[in-house]
Amino acid sequence: MRGPSVPIPNNAIMQLTHPSYPLKPLLFTAKISILFFCIVFLFKANSWAQTAKKENIDSLKRDLLKISNDSFYAKKLLAVATAYNAIEPNKAIEFAYKAWVMSKKVNWPVGEGIAFSTLGEIYRQKKAADSSEYYFTKAINVYKSIDNKYGMAANYNNIGKLWGEKRMNYDKVLSAFKEALKIYETVGDRWLIGRLNRNIGVVSYLMEDYVNAAKYNLQGLAISEPLRDTINILGAYANLIEVMKKTKDYTKAIAYLEKNTALNSARGIDVEDSLSFADIYIEQKQYKRAIKLLEKSLKMAEQKGIKEKIFNRKQSLTKAYGGNHDYIPAMRMALDVLQLCKEIDMTGISLYLPEQWAKYIASWHRCRWKSCL
Repeated sequence: MRGPSVPIPNNAIMQLTHPSYPLKPLLFTAKISILFFCIVFLFKANSWAQTAKKENIDSLKRDLLKISNDSFYAKKLLAVATAYNAIEPNKAIEFAYKAWVMSKKVNWPVGEGIAFSTLGEIYRQKKAADSSEYYFTKAINVYKSIDNKYGMAANYNNIGKLWGEKRMNYDKVLSAFKEALKIYETVGDRWLIGRLNRNIGVVSYLMEDYVNAAKYNLQGLAISEPLRDTINILGAYANLIEVMKKTKDYTKAIAYLEKNTALNSARGIDVEDSLSFADIYIEQKQYKRAIKLLEKSLKMAEQKGIKEKIFNRKQSLTKAYGGNHDYIPAMRMALDVLQLCKEIDMTGISLYLPEQWAKYIASWHRCRWKSCL
């Protein structure tokens, strides 16, 4: 992220320069030396990491020569495939395929399932979603043939995550997660039942099905709280806050936000939730309450110099001041937001700028304000 550039007067450097040793070339040389050092260091750091991974692969491949048991050989092939996936995906595919062939030869269906699942993961990382789903499905079919419920559920979950990450085909995501949930309910794994309920809640929210979003998040929360699955509990609170905001049940949204803050504090994590509370107050038209929180939070963000946080708080203050009819501070905040919009890559972020004066600000600056959206 670039900060504002400060122009240097032409004579500023010359005043420090010895007549016989011009400083400009020395400064330029120093900058180039530092840049070269950074590039070399980063290259070497990456090279060291790659070398360590290759040494691990070489060690695993040497182990292959010592193994006489075919099942162990297949396991080691899978280990090599996993190691290769981080640096040479095509090699990883080659070894995962060899592992499948060997597993089939020795009649080890679990190995076949793992090989197909590994291939699915490799193709997921290669961004080849259709191929990834194909191999996850093959893994499911293998596990079905031996009634390996955990293997089946894990790969249904993989398919759900695959398409969920791509933010597309939510019907397929929902179907896959529900299949995984059914299986975990059959085996009685409450930890995973809690997590799958939350996953389904997230997908329902993305599909704008807020009734089921609340239902599944609450089910997941009810299961995860007695188990003290903190990650899932916090995730459910966060999801429920957004669901309640969408359904305009702000009292419940604040209640879940307070629970979220309290649980984080109990874990020794200091979370600055002023923005979340303020945004809810704005939705409730409690503008003065929101302004008080946001002004304090903005001061903290400015002291730390975190531009993204400054942007978020000024954006919300623009809306809060506007709602409270404080138009002069609202205009000032809006101008700041537009300036920050130029300094920060805010792709995909919507600006809280009421159109009636956002257009005026834009024309004042002779730019189109919507170009910042």
